[in-house]
Amino acid sequence: MMVQRVRNHAERKLMRSIWQASLICLLTISCGGEPTATDPTSNDPGTDPGTDPGTPGTSLPTPGRFALSHAAGLGSAPPSGGLVGLNELKLDLTALQVSSFAGPSFDLGAIRATDQFFFNLSNAGGTSITGITIASDNPAFEVSPTAISELPPDTGTASVTPIVRVTAIHGTVASGLAFTDLLPAGANNAVIDFNGTTTDSVGASIAVALDVTLTVNAFVFDIQITDANGVVNEIDNSLGSVFGILDAGGSGVPRVFVQGDIVVENTGNVDIALSTSVLLNTRSSFLTTLTPGASVAFPAADFAAEGLILVMDGGGTVFDQRRLPILPNGLVIVLIEGTP
Repeated sequence: MMVQRVRNHAERKLMRSIWQASLICLLTISCGGEPTATDPTSNDPGTDPGTDPGTPGTSLPTPGRFALSHAAGLGSAPPSGGLVGLNELKLDLTALQVSSFAGPSFDLGAIRATDQFFFNLSNAGGTSITGITIASDNPAFEVSPTAISELPPDTGTASVTPIVRVTAIHGTVASGLAFTDLLPAGANNAVIDFNGTTTDSVGASIAVALDVTLTVNAFVFDIQITDANGVVNEIDNSLGSVFGILDAGGSGVPRVFVQGDIVVENTGNVDIALSTSVLLNTRSSFLTTLTPGASVAFPAADFAAEGLILVMDGGGTVFDQRRLPILPNGLVIVLIEGTP
């Protein structure tokens, strides 16, 4: 059969493209998809497909990635049910730029004073992470350490697991020493940011990051006393302190002078156990529990002659000590004196 001659330039161009595409397919291993990431030095093509197919290249390790878990046994508060398990995290490694993903959220529960929380940091990938920096976006949540030189892959045989400590600064520390500003009452958040460098599945250097959100519920002990003239300044150093009150454990308590009837209100977010006594009887007796927002009134006749001792117990919850100091035994005690 006679082959028909190509009659024009367009047909000649089409035939040339078909010929070039066929040649490319013959020269490549496969015409479909991208080759997998392998180590070419370990690839053995073999000598005969039937008897010696060869050995395929060894796949390179997966990129390193951060994993964080709460070391509940080292901290004073276990995580709540809001903890997100590490196996639920997804990491997109298709890009050759920053491999970053949102990490777990830890609800660390309630704190009544400065507290510390500890976390195990590991590498759930296949290659080391180097040049690691750790930072907090909330200055009230201090993180330590702030840098780690290298984090090898977690193979289950590591003898040392890095521990990251986060200190939520909330007034008096747990030991009762020193005092700092309080956290706002209620939920407080901080994002702990982990950054480092690893290698991707083709051996290229890439950045890897993890953002972890921490939440604590800060309890704050606070009261407000009002009299006939309005809100009373609970502390007035010129009034001096009173000693000899048994509930104070030998410490001095501030004196508060008022006029007329008074109202004591719980303006914090923790229950306050309130006890009272008169100055001539320094051992108090339980009166009531003030829930947040609740108040109790005292007529001037109850304290104008002898003075009224208020003993308030917030279960070890911190108070703004620039307004009203908490005694070493955790109680807030004031002596109310005044006139009808």
